[in-house]
Amino acid sequence: MSVAKVIIIGHMGNTPSINELNDGRKYCKISVATNDSYKKGEEWIETTCWHPLTLWGPLAERGGNLEKGDLVQIEGKILGYSTWKDRDGNCRAQPDINIQSLVKLAGKSKDTKDPF
Repeated sequence: MSVAKVIIIGHMGNTPSINELNDGRKYCKISVATNDSYKKGEEWIETTCWHPLTLWGPLAERGGNLEKGDLVQIEGKILGYSTWKDRDGNCRAQPDINIQSLVKLAGKSKDTKDPF
């Protein structure tokens, strides 16, 4: 047996809203930003990676209580990857993640850098 597990700790990029499908299932789309920095020569380079995610059921309800800027930890497992070509013809891929846990670590931060 093997598992492809993912842990994302980052800041909410939007204030989400809860939506409902015709069959009554609730979902909440969120976007989480993770930051990294590294030194290249004498210069520090900072990068931001965005993670678009969908929360379902009870997690959607919890996600609907989050606000832009909140620091969250999300755990789940990678089910596979969706691939497509963007409008410029470049191949893109995004992991399909089954979210299993959502924890709010801190409220909005004035500084966008993680406190770790």
